[in-house]
Amino acid sequence: MAIKKEDKGHRGYPIQVVSRRTGLSPEVLRIWEKRYGVVDPHRTTSGRRQYSEEEIRKLQLLRQAVSAGHRIGDLSDLGPVDLQALIREEAETTAANGNGNHNRYGNASYGRLLE
Repeated sequence: MAIKKEDKGHRGYPIQVVSRRTGLSPEVLRIWEKRYGVVDPHRTTSGRRQYSEEEIRKLQLLRQAVSAGHRIGDLSDLGPVDLQALIREEAETTAANGNGNHNRYGNASYGRLLE
């Protein structure tokens, strides 16, 4: 489900800013948008993406969930509340199991961002 930008006078953030704020490369952002429809940024008349704060927050949550070992294809329809709950549950499980910063696969990698 894509998030629509509310136009309140702010034109949004370009992809490079979103990349820095989320830790996702511009290529991953484009793929997630096209393949999974996780966000639907506003486009300028020249076709440049302009992301809202809400879209940036959803992308940050998606990155955290993917880093914990979840597949983006399984997460694409979740909203921010569900993503936060999933991340919180994962953190509680990790803490209870004493796994430190490791994801559910037993390693600290980012997982497979493009799956």
